Amino acid sequence: MISDYIRVERLPGFSCTMCGECCRDRVIPLYEEDLKRLSDLKDFYEPTTELERYFTGALYKMKLREDGSCFFLDPANKCRIYDRRPNTCRRYPFIVSDEFLLVSISCPGLVWDEESDPEQYKAPSKEISRAIGKVLGILEGNGLHD
Repeated sequence: MISDYIRVERLPGFSCTMCGECCRDRVIPLYEEDLKRLSDLKDFYEPTTELERYFTGALYKMKLREDGSCFFLDPANKCRIYDRRPNTCRRYPFIVSDEFLLVSISCPGLVWDEESDPEQYKAPSKEISRAIGKVLGILEGNGLHD
């Protein structure tokens, strides 16, 4: 889900609440680096739609179960592949580039009166930032930004 992200001037603090909401009913884009990291696993991803590809730049996304949860989310809301999790999961609830900072406002772990260092989120944001930057450029080029 990209629609719950807002552009901010500084990143708020973040402390995961282990609610698992970021692992449910969301598009979890997968990039080449993610697929390589998880190459020994099978049947966990599927192609993105044309619209998903446009907004994320990803050719693939994580499969979701019938209940909408991530393929790797266990019943205790823990990731079964946490040490090898995709970059989308490593950077959540943030998307960080040199040009913009985005925050998922639906994340209950955000601490707005604290500040996070954006540098730690740049590398896992690289691929999606490129795609979103193109979209923002298109919007800004048409005078449709705030």
